[in-house]
Amino acid sequence: MILFKKTNLLILLVGFLVISCKRNDNTSITLNGQIKGISAKELYLGSYYLAVPDTITVDKAGGFEKKLPIKTAGFFSLRYKNQEDRFVVYLEPGKKSHIALDAENNKVTVTGDLAEENKLYEELKIGNDSLSKQFETQYAKLDEAAFLSKMKAFEDSQNKLINTFSKNKKLNPDFLALLHQDVFYTSLEWKQHYPFYHTPPDVEVDVDKLKDYYAALDKGIKEDTALLKLSSYREAINRKINIDLSRKANKDKDKELDPDLRYINAIKTNIKSPQIQAGVSYDFVSALLSMVKDKSKMLEIYKSFGIKDGKLKELERLYADLKKTDPGNAAPAFSYKDIDGKAHSLADFKGKVVYIDVWATWCSPCKDEIPHLKKLEQDFAGKNIEFISISLDKDLEKWKTYVTKNHLEGVQLHADGEFDSKIAKDYQIRGIPRFILIGKDGKIINSTVERPSDKKIKEILDKALV
Repeated sequence: MILFKKTNLLILLVGFLVISCKRNDNTSITLNGQIKGISAKELYLGSYYLAVPDTITVDKAGGFEKKLPIKTAGFFSLRYKNQEDRFVVYLEPGKKSHIALDAENNKVTVTGDLAEENKLYEELKIGNDSLSKQFETQYAKLDEAAFLSKMKAFEDSQNKLINTFSKNKKLNPDFLALLHQDVFYTSLEWKQHYPFYHTPPDVEVDVDKLKDYYAALDKGIKEDTALLKLSSYREAINRKINIDLSRKANKDKDKELDPDLRYINAIKTNIKSPQIQAGVSYDFVSALLSMVKDKSKMLEIYKSFGIKDGKLKELERLYADLKKTDPGNAAPAFSYKDIDGKAHSLADFKGKVVYIDVWATWCSPCKDEIPHLKKLEQDFAGKNIEFISISLDKDLEKWKTYVTKNHLEGVQLHADGEFDSKIAKDYQIRGIPRFILIGKDGKIINSTVERPSDKKIKEILDKALV
């Protein structure tokens, strides 16, 4: 249950929410309930089984109802628009449950058929959260033997909790088995991370020297499609693939491929089950398809897994939308305000080459590019090019302060709505930083152009200015 910043489902409840899962024909899950203490028009439901979060309409009185054609038990996440905390609940088709959330006291109460299952899940979460808080400050500083001993103690404690809690209770044995597996893969994830946190920041981790360490971890990873509903399982496999790629970086036969394509190609090569190939790579592909240069190749590899479901349809839809931002198409218009409240539209800069940086103050890779962007602005000063930075920050004042304090140059704009903003939707931006190059004629040159830190960017901009 490690929170990994690329890709997870979120919730922040600032009121009192009651959800009920009605008894049905075991082929669907029906959510209905009442939201109190907050005015919301929509509620977003996410799950491994859903290609995109499902939308639940909330009426004026705070009531809502949604029937989902999901036949398998699993974990579900709810979130409000623009909120960052998350709430996860375990649901099964045909089971009646009521979930009450008191956000003010951060208290979750589940009653009904799945009350005990969710109570156990919440108690295990306490242990996971404690490990997460202690890992970087304490555990990662230990030597390898001491660290592995701590992880063994964590696993023993969590498994004991499962066994003790479930004793004399009629809990679903498949659910209990799933929790034991989650304990194992949560621990394995931290073990995979350990060398990177244990090594000083200014020292590069030599994964070749860690071959035996990771080989021992890899022995525990099994291909089991029933575990795909666990984020810890999917993350452990993803991490394994990335570590393997790092170790083979200098001799990989596919090293001529884009790094992102090498990753998904490695999944195809190293994982036998087509369902697991698709299951562990979907979030990665959906996030990176808008950024990778050879989009058709990435989609082609994903299609080769042979899993034809809603997730493939969603990727095909995304690919079709991305074609709209291919080179030569008219650049989608936008208009946003600067720190002084003055509006600037893309049309204002027609006749100039426009280099756009989509970023946020909370994004470390974005901020890493700022010194390079400043240098680029100096190198092209006085030329027919405009540098525009568009922030997706939720906190307007935090953005203004950052721009002023760090003396950011160029045209600094703020887009309301974060990843739901017009520019994010029009340019299919699902990850940042993102750089876009628009020609003097207002047409797209490259919607995923190189970053300021890339050595090729100066040549690219010079060519655009001709």
